[in-house]
Amino acid sequence: MGVPLRTHPAEVLRALEVPSAGLSPDAAEAVGTPSVAEAAVLAEGAELVVPKHVRPGSTVAIGRVTATDGDRPAPGARR
Repeated sequence: MGVPLRTHPAEVLRALEVPSAGLSPDAAEAVGTPSVAEAAVLAEGAELVVPKHVRPGSTVAIGRVTATDGDRPAPGARR
């Protein structure tokens, strides 16, 4: 997909306000923050457009970002 992998420390994710449905006691115990998927979207400065979906073995949330500088291409753009 040509999309860089970005990670965020638990303390950064923990400091973000996410919808209460996105909070997980299991995640808090496992990785030190009650929200990973949705908080990671917000940590990138993205708008949360699809709240987290949980399936066996995976959790995903989807966000939308717009390019504001040369650091991040617009959605669908290639470098």
